Amino acid sequence: MLPVTQGEDQDDHDNYCRVHKGETIKYYCETCNAPICLPCTFLDHKGHQIEEIKNVRDSFNEVSYTTTVHVIKVEPHFIAI
Repeated sequence: MLPVTQGEDQDDHDNYCRVHKGETIKYYCETCNAPICLPCTFLDHKGHQIEEIKNVRDSFNEVSYTTTVHVIKVEPHFIAI
């Protein structure tokens, strides 16, 4: 997985690529399970399965919510055991 750095400004929530200085992380390589910048997509991850990081985040949030709801539903059964 490629390392990322947090923006200089505390209010700046963009992440930057350490390989390509100053490039914002906007993509996610599904093949490598790594957040990547635009130059990474065609240099180091050419031919890999690439998604926009916001779509990956949204998908993760949906799965996380669904899992949480499921745990809440089954938890009383485990407490009774």
